Amino acid sequence: MKIALKLILFFLCLLCTGCAPAQTQPPTSSTSPVSQRISPPGKTNCALLLREIWNQYDPQEQFSVYGGMQQRPVPEAPGDLDMEEPVLWFSQYCLPAAHQQHILQGASLQHLLSGNLFTAAAFQVEADALPAFARDWRAELLGSHWVNGPPQRLLLAQVNQEYLVMAFGSRRHIKSFQRMLLYTYPSAQILCCEPFSL
Repeated sequence: MKIALKLILFFLCLLCTGCAPAQTQPPTSSTSPVSQRISPPGKTNCALLLREIWNQYDPQEQFSVYGGMQQRPVPEAPGDLDMEEPVLWFSQYCLPAAHQQHILQGASLQHLLSGNLFTAAAFQVEADALPAFARDWRAELLGSHWVNGPPQRLLLAQVNQEYLVMAFGSRRHIKSFQRMLLYTYPSAQILCCEPFSL
């Protein structure tokens, strides 16, 4: 099963990088292309936050996921987002451009088959910027043009004073995620849980 998952992730990576320029130098490592492209589980507080939520799921409720960067995915666990390369992930989560400088770290978790089925991201945001960031992020998500149609539901929550957690996807997946989030972090504030308009 793990080998099959690695192969699926590898082919997803190929799809994501299929239009990239050809490599001009041969690779210097003797490791396989699959192991070169797969990252270890995330270590930031944002990745740990998502992992705590994901670990509350009953095994029968869990589905195949990957985390972090599409170019270097983490199989079956949340992964860190590279703060040095926001261009690779910023628009994927419909983040408001005016607040890029307020993001301190981030992590993500996504359904292996389709982000519209389930995508979650957590960001540590400068505390004084968090209310405006949350408001603008919600507006950006709900106002976005979705190539394959919008997901069914959006959830935005605040955990402690500096973390924003966003999830979008099917009604069933978002309902489960909200339940696990509140079980894991009972003091979390649900800022919005609403449908996307068609």
